[in-house]
Amino acid sequence: MTSLPGIAREQELITGLQIHLVRQGVQARPGTGAAGRPCLDVPDRRGVIRRVHINLAFRLYHWGDLPDETAPMAPPEEAARAVAQAAERGWRDRGQAIRLPAPPDHPGYP
Repeated sequence: MTSLPGIAREQELITGLQIHLVRQGVQARPGTGAAGRPCLDVPDRRGVIRRVHINLAFRLYHWGDLPDETAPMAPPEEAARAVAQAAERGWRDRGQAIRLPAPPDHPGYP
């Protein structure tokens, strides 16, 4: 299970991504995923909504299970650009939200 400081950091990063997406004209609403983890609900050009999650252990944002459905966390404006481009193309029907392994809870882990 992710620690409260981990969830707080995820929320901070998700909020930063949301700011950059909105600046690029992309709708992005805050949401809550599994186990109370923060995410963004982002519609594509057809109105299909995908949840964009963050994984601190892998240092990436993800919105599907395919290799091009992820973006590195830094810099946030580049991650927002990748999400915006994917939403503009339209979310793939076959891609599903990915479940990455949970990071170990110990001090010093991102």
